[in-house]
Amino acid sequence: LPPRTLARACRQAGFTRLIIRPVSEMGLGRSRILLPYPFWRSAPRVFFQKQMLQIKATVFEKLLNLISPLHLVVAMKGRTWADSRRPYALLARFHQVECPSAVVAGEPVMVRARILNNGLTQWLARTDDSCLGQVRLGISLMDAQSQVTDLDFARLDLPHDVEPGSDVEVQGEIPAFTNPGRVYLRFDLVAEGICWFLARGTVPYVHSLEVKTNTLERGER
Repeated sequence: LPPRTLARACRQAGFTRLIIRPVSEMGLGRSRILLPYPFWRSAPRVFFQKQMLQIKATVFEKLLNLISPLHLVVAMKGRTWADSRRPYALLARFHQVECPSAVVAGEPVMVRARILNNGLTQWLARTDDSCLGQVRLGISLMDAQSQVTDLDFARLDLPHDVEPGSDVEVQGEIPAFTNPGRVYLRFDLVAEGICWFLARGTVPYVHSLEVKTNTLERGER
């Protein structure tokens, strides 16, 4: 049966969550379990460098089904996503980032970002006292040559846990800049004590910001 037919049958039987993984026969009695279908559809950049449309995902499944007619089907009830303490696939996509293009030196900066969880891991907004696996929006400073000058410039907490396929809005205030000039902010997510999402295939968002001198104070002097 095609994967979509299997999924529909499982849902009609009352299952709320299922994972379907194609099984590829490698010869000599060996086989290999491939990644689940949702990962190929929701995180295609890792494999194809661009987002597949729904029709392309359907065509891909049918072609893969010709090569791999066998499937390992795991159907279950309840929520069983891996979480960010022991992640399976940590991926994110920045839908929107709001940050001023110019600020006055010494003044705090407000930022807001909407981020999609397009991996296969639940992001935990809070963990235990060690903070291991806690996902935060991390902001690093870079120079004009894209070299990181301050990796841990700022952190913003998530307002709640984020399941795969859901998005979240993160907003807050980051430290003020004291020296005038142009700075580059790199927005990425970090699972504390685990890794930055950049290391798992996420494309960070880079924003250019001009820090201006407070002309009023300079005039008073």
